[in-house]
Amino acid sequence: MIGKLLLWYARSGWGRGLRRSAFRKFCRARRGEVHVTQTIDGVTMETVLGDSVDNAIFVHGEFEPTSTNLFRRLVPHVHGLVDVGCNIGYFTCLFGRLRPDLPCLAIDANPHMIERSQRNLDLNDFHNTILLARGLASEAGRMTLHVPRDRHSLASFAYQPGSEKAAAIDAIDVEVTTLSQVLEEFRLPHGLFVKIDTEGFEHAVLSGLVIKDVEGVDALLIEANYRNLARAGIDLNRLLSFDWLAEFRWFEVDDPHGRFEAVTPEHVQARREINTNLLFLREALAEKAGL
Repeated sequence: MIGKLLLWYARSGWGRGLRRSAFRKFCRARRGEVHVTQTIDGVTMETVLGDSVDNAIFVHGEFEPTSTNLFRRLVPHVHGLVDVGCNIGYFTCLFGRLRPDLPCLAIDANPHMIERSQRNLDLNDFHNTILLARGLASEAGRMTLHVPRDRHSLASFAYQPGSEKAAAIDAIDVEVTTLSQVLEEFRLPHGLFVKIDTEGFEHAVLSGLVIKDVEGVDALLIEANYRNLARAGIDLNRLLSFDWLAEFRWFEVDDPHGRFEAVTPEHVQARREINTNLLFLREALAEKAGL
């Protein structure tokens, strides 16, 4: 009974702070429970309570609502998705729901996340998605992926031995390649939407994208979290140092505060601390999407 009350309050109760408290208490009490649920967009997903992605999908029916709404607006105008750091496949499955006719390449270095993404794709009978259990970096080889035992969505190549979470992290040796090599291998069309969420390793992923392949990207959404970037030895200015980003319009997608707005490169680069998503759009796509 208490669990049902907490779940109701987390979804519909009064006061943002109280709803968040109910959300945390419910998810902690039900950690490890497996549920098959349906998102607001009609996607069926298997969730395992305990991680932030699963928790949000089960309780609220969506993850990162501002970014989700952005997907709804952009997807009708692109020709494919590359989801780097796909986790359990939330955005991959959302894309499949909105555009089942288009190709999608979902990539995650954690093989367990690829397995879970496959189950979610199967639940929805999506067939135009390729799942790739591989890391992306500035060059091909092998690297150690660090996976927090209780928070798989925070897995990253960026953690270093001796970090504050090292005691709770498992290490997995994985194959890595570059983003350009992947685009060439799977021959994806131009007009791509590329989403990158790799917990601080975004700069290395972008470093593996050569200029000729940038031309095929119409939309780029990347996580910019200064704490995660610092673990990789990267600051915001270095993350945004690629000259080709000047070809795009810049937007900030602030999920915690529900804010989406156009920004200038100078405005973003002047910020010392940032925890948001950054969107880069070709002018033509921005106009089509009404952005």
